[in-house]
Amino acid sequence: MMTFCPRSMWKEQLTTVLETVATMVPNLEALIIHLPYYSSLQAVLVRVDEKMLSFIGSLEKLKMIRVSSMTIDFVDLKKICKKLQSLIYVDVEFVYYGDLDFGGLEDFRNSFSRLKIFIFDLKNRFHNNAYREEFVKICIGNLPMLQVLQGFILGRGGGSTLGPFPMDVELPSETSSLRHLCINPIARPVHLLFPCVTHLQVHWRSQKSYTEEEINSLLKFSKVECLSLRSCPSEEDLSKFLSAYGKNLHTLSISDPLEQIVKLKFGPISDSCPQLERLYICDVEIVDDDDPFECFSELKYLQWYPSRTSSKRVYLSKILKAPKLETLITSGVQYYDVDDLKKVEKLIAAKQILQELKS
Repeated sequence: MMTFCPRSMWKEQLTTVLETVATMVPNLEALIIHLPYYSSLQAVLVRVDEKMLSFIGSLEKLKMIRVSSMTIDFVDLKKICKKLQSLIYVDVEFVYYGDLDFGGLEDFRNSFSRLKIFIFDLKNRFHNNAYREEFVKICIGNLPMLQVLQGFILGRGGGSTLGPFPMDVELPSETSSLRHLCINPIARPVHLLFPCVTHLQVHWRSQKSYTEEEINSLLKFSKVECLSLRSCPSEEDLSKFLSAYGKNLHTLSISDPLEQIVKLKFGPISDSCPQLERLYICDVEIVDDDDPFECFSELKYLQWYPSRTSSKRVYLSKILKAPKLETLITSGVQYYDVDDLKKVEKLIAAKQILQELKS
């Protein structure tokens, strides 16, 4: 509704739009506010004001609110979440300048206890991650209904801005409902603390060696269907996770932002993950991409960004034989083997690959 609104009038127009929505659509269940003019840095200066809050607060049936490119004060966010009894999905950037107790636990629970999805970016004057970590701890320890906290694992585009959740936290007597868990290897019975996890993201920290106990503690979840491994240091560790979860995986992501030249193979991944539909590979060297392997029979989506530090050429012709492949996203043509690309061209012309490709 504000696509062609001049930048100088956006605030006035947004207020008018919210007033119209509150008057004409009082039973609205989902509200998304996005201002295309502002970057995330500029958003700190653009606030949801009292008038806007009053109109939002009148939408008693609201279940989901997403506000981007502008911020909301934490005190106002608590008021909105406390007032709107049906609200279960919040996605906001909020500003907080108070103490690390965030106003006290009782008021915190009263405000956010109904939320199932709480996606946020926390802004404070110190730009200090300690505030974010403490906020995550308080959420985990006091909001047992939460299923998604801070962000989705492998959301749009396969990316994730999640950092590992702090685990030095006291959990409530009620079992946590978290479905999306981002974690470092840790010697704690996390499968008992978070029995509902379906999306698991594991981070290996740079220059840190993990014990077998720390790795094995993450192999005991019973419902994992989406697995993301970041900076997995060895094929041995990958094999452990594929043995534990591969049979039920529909989504797998393997990335190495630390650029350690991790060497992995497509063959064991395909063998271990018979139901795999989405595969994300980033900055990892695949050593058997030109060898015969049982191609992914259910794979529909492939995103492959080759390792930028490996000298090995990349081969596409084998993996593109996946019979149900609908989407292919790749980059770095300079890393691909030229002769193999010619082979891909011939296979396409002969209609032997990519027959289901849509994008």
